[in-house]
Amino acid sequence: MLKRLTHDQLRETCDKSVLSFKSTKDLTPPADIIGQERAVRAMEFGLKIDLKGYNIFMTGLTGTGKTSYARAAVAKAAQGRPIPDDIIYVYNFLKPERPIAINLPAGKGSEFAKDMEKLIYDIRSEISRAFSDDSFEEQRQEIIERYQKQSMEIIANLDEIAKAEGFALQKTVQGIIAIPLSLSDSNPKPMSQEEYETLTSEQKKELEEKGRNLQNKIDEAIRKMRALDKSARREMDELEKDTALAAINPLFEEMNAAYKDNAKIIDYLKAVKNDLIANLMIVKEDRKEKQDGDEIVPLYGATGASEFFCGTA
Repeated sequence: MLKRLTHDQLRETCDKSVLSFKSTKDLTPPADIIGQERAVRAMEFGLKIDLKGYNIFMTGLTGTGKTSYARAAVAKAAQGRPIPDDIIYVYNFLKPERPIAINLPAGKGSEFAKDMEKLIYDIRSEISRAFSDDSFEEQRQEIIERYQKQSMEIIANLDEIAKAEGFALQKTVQGIIAIPLSLSDSNPKPMSQEEYETLTSEQKKELEEKGRNLQNKIDEAIRKMRALDKSARREMDELEKDTALAAINPLFEEMNAAYKDNAKIIDYLKAVKNDLIANLMIVKEDRKEKQDGDEIVPLYGATGASEFFCGTA
């Protein structure tokens, strides 16, 4: 026989008097995962294996307490054991796809990260100061003026040769060309097409021959000026590298002294400095952005190369 039930009869109740607490805040959370005895045994067994190459993989529904249990179990297993090294990962300049793992004493990983951040900041400051120094600007200007003078001497000599042959030099988008001068004007000016048509065949032939010879001299002069330009750029690059090295060497010497007992870090610092000098243009652009008031980005991270320090584990 069916019987109508009240709402009080449809809910589960318990006798509060049998409970030993007033609030669940008074209870200690369970260290294990409820209903997962086999998983707990597997975790305990896995944590007792003290050999390299073994790992523990956990899977299950979200919200079942896997992460909390794993942290608690590992913390318990770690009690009484030696504190493990920090493991940091740094950029590999030779093989970017394979970061370099370096072991450091516990707590030293974060110190190294801070030291690298300070090093990068100091590098920016010192290079900015060095490139803004009057001495650097004077040396830079001396190089520019010296090569400009040599280029001007080449042009002046070429101009004299052209005038002696009855030509004037004119700069165009295609380069320097030789234009014949009028033969009938006491104040030489470029020969008009009409005057050219009045010349005899012998005169035209002689003019064309002189023009070809002069063009060869123009081409040779251009090659010399291009060589001077390359030499000027090389000398300027050397000046900038020497200036940058003089500015940052003390910073790296300080870092080398602090980590002299770790060969991997010494090698890494050497690679950082070499890459920095090889990509000095990036630092110069970064300095220009800073002077212009733009937002400063990491020296390497925003330009395609990786940052100095990748992280700790």
